[in-house]
Amino acid sequence: MKYTLFIALISIATALANRFSFSEFTSTLASSPTLDSSERNTITDVEFDEEERIYGGSNAKFLDYPYIVGLRASGPDDETFWGGTLMAPQYVLMAAYCLEWYLLDVYASLGTQRKAGRGSRKSEQIRVIEAF
Repeated sequence: MKYTLFIALISIATALANRFSFSEFTSTLASSPTLDSSERNTITDVEFDEEERIYGGSNAKFLDYPYIVGLRASGPDDETFWGGTLMAPQYVLMAAYCLEWYLLDVYASLGTQRKAGRGSRKSEQIRVIEAF
């Protein structure tokens, strides 16, 4: 139950984050009383194109990647220590620092609503063999 509630809260936070675009943030910043528009561009002298923040990247729709993966250390029945997004059958996207300390025995848990254990018969526990 707690895990389901946690997943629901993460899903809501992700949905809200996807509705908040970079343009909305800069328009809020532009109207700030401490910075006027002429000062904003001279503080860092960095020019940027909002559409090219990730080289070769593009914006994803919220439902393009609807599946999450739990990462478990020390075996498939251990507790989940981190999560990621299933990008393709063989790729999980997550923050790089979550695996920098623990690459020995990590499992990706899919199809279960439990924080630990295997869950239903349809769930899968796949050993992580490579991290980038």
